[in-house]
Amino acid sequence: MMLTLISSQRYLNESIVLNKMKRDERWIHISPAFIHEDKLKAVVLDGHHNLEASKRLGEVPFIDVVDEEDGCEIELLYQNEIEWFLDWNKNEAEYYEIFSLDGSFEPVNV
Repeated sequence: MMLTLISSQRYLNESIVLNKMKRDERWIHISPAFIHEDKLKAVVLDGHHNLEASKRLGEVPFIDVVDEEDGCEIELLYQNEIEWFLDWNKNEAEYYEIFSLDGSFEPVNV
């Protein structure tokens, strides 16, 4: 099933992205998958520059799914409080689709 990664961070520093590309840094940290507006989604919590570097290199990023112990109010997803979770982790912009991953991802709120 296709997983849509979403973010509310738009700012990227070009020099940081170029540096990440040179060092092939592709790890990103995402929330567990959840169903929202009839789509399987996850929030990019950290690694936006790495994700952009991966996209420019034509590579798939390495994924680390953040668990409840790592913070970011992940437990809200398990309680099916999706809107609260999204509000808690919102940055400077509205959420937008940033990347899609194909794979076996199970939503936590079903």
